[in-house]
Amino acid sequence: ATWIVRGHQHSNACKNQRRRPRSGVDAAGDALAAASRPPELVDARASTHFHALCELLCTAAGGKDLPPHAVRGALAALAEADAKSRLFDFPAFASRWRAALCDALLGCLLDRRHALLADEMAATLYALAKPDLHGFFGSFLPAKLAAAEGLDDAQRRALLDAWTPAADAPTFSARVRDAVSDVAHYRLLNTHAME
Repeated sequence: ATWIVRGHQHSNACKNQRRRPRSGVDAAGDALAAASRPPELVDARASTHFHALCELLCTAAGGKDLPPHAVRGALAALAEADAKSRLFDFPAFASRWRAALCDALLGCLLDRRHALLADEMAATLYALAKPDLHGFFGSFLPAKLAAAEGLDDAQRRALLDAWTPAADAPTFSARVRDAVSDVAHYRLLNTHAME
């Protein structure tokens, strides 16, 4: 007699072969299930430390009144945490810190603070926006530009029209650079118009 197991035919002689203990299969399955389960904060203390660290990184990445090496260190720490632990997909981070960090990075870029770190900031901004590009371009970006100082309504509309959604990192970064240049140009025009 024969039977089919996982797409292979086996004869009765195979029945007598040694099989792995069932508990080993269960342990491997449990380990796989645990590894694929979304991470969670284990207790209030871990949550407090996690959110304090996120606040520190968000403040540092925004770059206000900080030296460039501190901003670069914060960006590197964020990139490493995302690469190793998928930080930006972590529910506790995404729900509370994604928008705040996007706001800090985009504000830093548009105000041209730490211009030498613009490419690293744009890459981090893309990594943050990537899970929800539709939300980034549909609601976050219009709200951020509406609150941007030194621009009139026509200039804000022109920026939104020119900054079209991009699904890949190089195009996204190029459009960030274009928007940063356009904002600087508009602000310069508006400053001269006031004189």
